[in-house]
Amino acid sequence: MRHRLFNFIAHLAACHPRKIVAAALVLTVASAVYAAATLTLNANLDELVSERLDYHRRYLEFLKEFGDEEYLYVVADASEDMPKAKQFIEALGRKLRGLPDIKEVIWKIENPALERNFLLYLTPDQLKALETMTSSGPFAAANIARWSGLSPMFGALADRLGAPVSPEDEKELATGFTFIDGLLDDMSQAVKEGRPYHSRLQQLFFGDGETFDPDGYYRNGDLLFLLIMPAKDFTTMEVIAAPLERIRQVIDEIKADFPGVDAGLTGRPVLAADEIATSDRDMRRATILAIVLVGVLFIFFFRSISRPLLAMGSLIMGIAWTFGLVAVIFGTLNILSIVFTLILIGASIEYAIHLVARYQEELAKGKKIENSMAQALATSGRADLTSAFTTAAAFCTIMWTDFTALAQLGFIAASGILLCLASMLIVLPAMIVLRDRRRTPKQLRLVRRFALPHLAAIYGRPGVLLAISAGLTVLLLSFAPRTTFDNNLLNLQARGLESVKYEHLILDKSNETTWFARAVANSIPESHQKALALSKLDSVRHVDDIERILPENQRAKIAAVREMAPAFRGLAFVSPTEEVNAHELVFELRRLASKIGPLQEKAFSSGRIDAVEELERFATKVHRLIF
Repeated sequence: MRHRLFNFIAHLAACHPRKIVAAALVLTVASAVYAAATLTLNANLDELVSERLDYHRRYLEFLKEFGDEEYLYVVADASEDMPKAKQFIEALGRKLRGLPDIKEVIWKIENPALERNFLLYLTPDQLKALETMTSSGPFAAANIARWSGLSPMFGALADRLGAPVSPEDEKELATGFTFIDGLLDDMSQAVKEGRPYHSRLQQLFFGDGETFDPDGYYRNGDLLFLLIMPAKDFTTMEVIAAPLERIRQVIDEIKADFPGVDAGLTGRPVLAADEIATSDRDMRRATILAIVLVGVLFIFFFRSISRPLLAMGSLIMGIAWTFGLVAVIFGTLNILSIVFTLILIGASIEYAIHLVARYQEELAKGKKIENSMAQALATSGRADLTSAFTTAAAFCTIMWTDFTALAQLGFIAASGILLCLASMLIVLPAMIVLRDRRRTPKQLRLVRRFALPHLAAIYGRPGVLLAISAGLTVLLLSFAPRTTFDNNLLNLQARGLESVKYEHLILDKSNETTWFARAVANSIPESHQKALALSKLDSVRHVDDIERILPENQRAKIAAVREMAPAFRGLAFVSPTEEVNAHELVFELRRLASKIGPLQEKAFSSGRIDAVEELERFATKVHRLIF
């Protein structure tokens, strides 16, 4: 059967070479034109997985119910200068709101109702500490209202440290020392760099929670966030290409007005856009490079130019036919199936190599063109046919996976290999016959046989070859257990991308993340239970519950706020002075330093060496600021 088939192909190539080549060229042009006009890229990552999977079905239902929640994140590192970072975020947010294709921009709480009731988002311990500090003592609200600068603040701190200290006061003192320590650092930086000082009073009274910000900014640790929801077009390569370019331009413009602010853009849509853009760019380069390198190696080893170029032409035809088939059947490519051209170049060129090598071998024996081609097809054609069908079958096996993107790649690769085989077994012989019929018999007899004599010498010693292969197998097999699976998708991204840099910054300096999962509950108690259970999992970094929007124990918190309210009634805050009284400030700092010694003695007598060392470090900062 196969013998008759290859004889028939050889007969066609010998009798109708021009018709075969003309038909192949027409099909190639038609496939290329149709694919260029209709084939698009489906960049929607949500469609890479089958809807038959339960978790993906639930995800799609969530999208229909609640909409897209994959925002772009502008991240600003505020560890050096929080006020400046907030000004940057504010200016950026207002500028972005004026851009087209931007649906939503979020950077702070701007709901008046939430702003009036922000105390309800504090924990009961924070409310209690606030009530304790502001009701009486040096930090009573009435005293704070009379402060006009830093000197009264340090005086109040000195008075508090000079008062009797009980074990119950340790938590309050720890909070106070954390506040003072940061305050001294800020003052030293302000003096050293000549920049304005930013008060830390809010940290003292409201705590230093990772997500709480008294000004309402979206904050986690030392990072400020601005969330952007752009218009998304999944028929384009980068989905958010147009708005993304404008957003990055605006960020660069605003950063120029705030030198020193470390800020950048990240988020899953940005990472996906950068991934697709770099993949598309690199795939184009890799495809061109692969074709060139394969062609150059072909020419080098065969010591010929025309036949290798004809072989590469037949390969390109097969790839063009594959594009046309994909355009007809699917109409789209995805981020995985777009790599099929490289697969076809690497897996299919061998068919042309075998055919050309056998053909030249027969020509070198003095046989005619038609007889040489028939013998080449009858020998190498059988091996190529077997190789192509087994390789295509292997790719077909992944068509039954639930990973839609991989299934599409399997079908395209299998079909493409068979189409490239058809091109090389039918079109390539016809092109070679047309080319060689223009040569004289003398020129054809000068064709060199494809031979690798050194390789044949190696095969002449099978025992040595098997021994070396077995030794290498055993040696390399010992490294197999060291091979692990890297499930960090960030490691798949190109190095140096801004989106990857700031994604790592979020992971390193906060408990926030731009990648998340959603769990749906039917009631608030069920939501709390799920959040508690999820937070105990090692694989879960952070859990946000509905309490972040609707705080628990509101009645108790309202009662606590009402209890402390009288301390704030009728307060009239004095205007802060623009100039600092250096003598008065140094006097209060010396008073503060004098209170540290007795505390160190008490800590030493109690065996708290750690506290002694911390107090010593603190005292050093005070004296450094004085002098």
